[in-house]
Amino acid sequence: MNLTEIFFRKPLYELNKEDLELFFQEEQEENSKLEFKSGDVGIEGIYKEICSFLNTEGGILIIGSPKETTKLLDNGVKIKICKGQLTPTQFRNRDWLMQKISSNISPPPNGIRIKDIFDELGSYFIIEVEQSQTPPHQSSDGTYYIRLERDSKPAPHGLVEALFFKRQKAKLELRTTISQKENLKHEISISIKNSSSFPTEKVSFSINFYNVKSLTELNSNSIPVQQNENNSIVISHTSDVVLWKGLEIVVKYDIFHKSQPFLVNINCWSRDAEIIKNIGLYDPISNSIIESENEYTPNKKGYEYYYNLLNSLINTAG
Repeated sequence: MNLTEIFFRKPLYELNKEDLELFFQEEQEENSKLEFKSGDVGIEGIYKEICSFLNTEGGILIIGSPKETTKLLDNGVKIKICKGQLTPTQFRNRDWLMQKISSNISPPPNGIRIKDIFDELGSYFIIEVEQSQTPPHQSSDGTYYIRLERDSKPAPHGLVEALFFKRQKAKLELRTTISQKENLKHEISISIKNSSSFPTEKVSFSINFYNVKSLTELNSNSIPVQQNENNSIVISHTSDVVLWKGLEIVVKYDIFHKSQPFLVNINCWSRDAEIIKNIGLYDPISNSIIESENEYTPNKKGYEYYYNLLNSLINTAG
């Protein structure tokens, strides 16, 4: 689930003016992932907020929100809130705004999505910003910004250095596809790719199959396959290939199964990259994934959950 669905319960590109009006019927406070700008904001202020989201944990920027007011709480604390009538901007459209952002933030960011909404009074924008994989980003005023609770602040020198170091890490991506070949045979293809510009070596992976009869390798890698007594098959390997951006390691196997669901558990890592995981249950009868998760999935259930679910499915099938 992306941030727009968390705050609005709708995908970004399905939002309309009525959704914004409904949202601001209630008092809304800014937070570490939510920033409001009324329609009279200058374009330079947009660069600052987007940079802070890119350099921290991502967030949503709404342009055309109600004007901010101050509210005094019972304990004497003052807070800033937005509520009431929207204030449209005269910014042109999504393409114009995206071009401005790309030209005035360095390096040009990826992972930005913009929804533009128009009426007779002007325009409104919801900008969804992902945390950057290539920080730090610098605004047009020469400053690196980070998000601290409700505000965007200049990043101290030490943090800027740390963000540059974060950029110099490999980032592995794992993709798995399973397709039917015959009644009791499916093919699995596993791709490991380095999506960063930083090369990495000693890429290792471990693949565990449960409730399959046997495997046949379709590559010429001659990777050892270990058949265990607990009805599982394990493949472990460390590649000598140095992965640069865009390069990938692909392994393929024919899976001979029992016409029952089987479990695939994949772990992948390298000398310079964090471990990534992919685990799921596959039903060869319906040719579909029963349930799966990867490194981006919140509230991970863990291997034991899938193991128990697999056994219950087998027992139910008789």
